[in-house]
Amino acid sequence: MYLPPARVRALIAGCAERFPGGSLVLDAVPHWFGRLTRSGRMRTHGYQAPPMPWAMDADERDKLRTAGPAVAAVRDVRPTGGRGLVGALLPLALTVPPLATRRPSVTVLEFAQRPEGS
Repeated sequence: MYLPPARVRALIAGCAERFPGGSLVLDAVPHWFGRLTRSGRMRTHGYQAPPMPWAMDADERDKLRTAGPAVAAVRDVRPTGGRGLVGALLPLALTVPPLATRRPSVTVLEFAQRPEGS
């Protein structure tokens, strides 16, 4: 989220090429949050969040497959619950539109194996 979009794509493509058969787990802030950080309006108790030029809504994760030919699969990692009432309700709440798509996300990218002899 701290890199420009073109650098994020290049980083993903580079990792996919250099680590065949590997995985990359990344988190992303949704577009609305990224806009707040870039405008300087994301501050709490004296902390100013840094600008986050790369953002991705949860329903955009499949676009990450186009970062490079060695990105073989993309999948979402959803919270399974936690402590207290909020932790118990969070997984259910994240299925309700618009929360389901406008939420921070954690995504796993699977990289293709290299063919034998390459």
